[in-house]
Amino acid sequence: MSARRDEHGRTRTTTAVAGALFALVLVELVVAGVGAGAAGMSFADAVADYVVTNSAIGLAAAVSGLLLAWHRPRNPIGWLLAAGGVLQTLSAAVSPLVLAALARGWPEPVARSVATVFSFAWPTAIGFCLPAALLLFPSGRLPGPGWRPFAGLLLVVAALFVLESGTDPAGLGPDPRLRGWVVLPGAAWDVVAVVAEWGFLLVLLGVLASLVVRYRRGDERTRRQLLWLVLAVLLVAVDITFWGPAPIGLPVLNLLVITLIPVSITIAILRHQLLDIRLVVSRAVLYVLLSAAVLGVWLGLVTLLELVLHREAAPGASAAVTVVVVLVALPVRGRLQRVVDRAFYGDRADPVGAVSRLGEQLAVGEERDVLAAIGEALRLPSVAVHARNRQIGTPSWWSPPQCPACS
Repeated sequence: MSARRDEHGRTRTTTAVAGALFALVLVELVVAGVGAGAAGMSFADAVADYVVTNSAIGLAAAVSGLLLAWHRPRNPIGWLLAAGGVLQTLSAAVSPLVLAALARGWPEPVARSVATVFSFAWPTAIGFCLPAALLLFPSGRLPGPGWRPFAGLLLVVAALFVLESGTDPAGLGPDPRLRGWVVLPGAAWDVVAVVAEWGFLLVLLGVLASLVVRYRRGDERTRRQLLWLVLAVLLVAVDITFWGPAPIGLPVLNLLVITLIPVSITIAILRHQLLDIRLVVSRAVLYVLLSAAVLGVWLGLVTLLELVLHREAAPGASAAVTVVVVLVALPVRGRLQRVVDRAFYGDRADPVGAVSRLGEQLAVGEERDVLAAIGEALRLPSVAVHARNRQIGTPSWWSPPQCPACS
């Protein structure tokens, strides 16, 4: 007799498994905290050994996985995030034990077991759970039947990625007790490492391509969901590009921005109408492009000035260059904003242009062709006309956002 499901597909089994996975993450977090204290780790040590970052990333994935597995148990994304959270926090829990094994002279079998768990846990979360969740986002299915070979490639690359980390001959340090139980010979490991790293890069590019395909083929609901993920990925990319290499404070903490990815996935699937995500993403894209342009122009002018003067630019000269760049950036911002708004909102900010582009179709097109053209021009999910108890087109289930440049 099959388990009884509610309207969301929940059963007692799925509810119990989701709760058990989250409870396991909480236990692992407690073990990580207690273990760090027992090993005498300071906060800086916990950050440097990835205890803090792995705990935060694992907790974010676990909470997201719990919510998705609870509300959308048929969607495998929630279970992938939940499993990733368990594995990521497991690496945080055993990290202090690695130090304790060295400091207190634990037996070699125990120390090597701890090192093995650490070496295999986090790569499985990062190499398989996260890419698989992104590939299936947001529906829980592949973008199409043609993506099945790529899904197989993802599985192979993920296995190689885990193997690279778990079988490293160098282990976690020079002490033999920090080597895992499975160690490949140096030459074989070198081959696995090269194939895994290039394969992982190929998988990431393929996952990004799948998201682009979904966006181009998807309806308005799918596009709004994808924009939540785009916003998170954009913030992660900006953090890694501009602040990741900076030797300020504890750079490892920049990894905390990765927590935005499972959070954005959860919001996109459960509450994609939470706010006007088009406005948020459009403004984020605008200011990222503008900041990059301003920084590039400023660095170029300062470098040119130093080459002309044959010495380091004085503070006054740098300040003058900054003023020039700001004055140039002000009109550029307006033009750039119009380009970005057109990409996200279509012709809503230019009704005259929209009407002129629709003129030919109004003259020769069918009613449905005109409605489709209006929806495309104004980035509307659907357009409908009601006349004499007759409906033309499909009514919109979503109230479109207002373009800020249209008011």
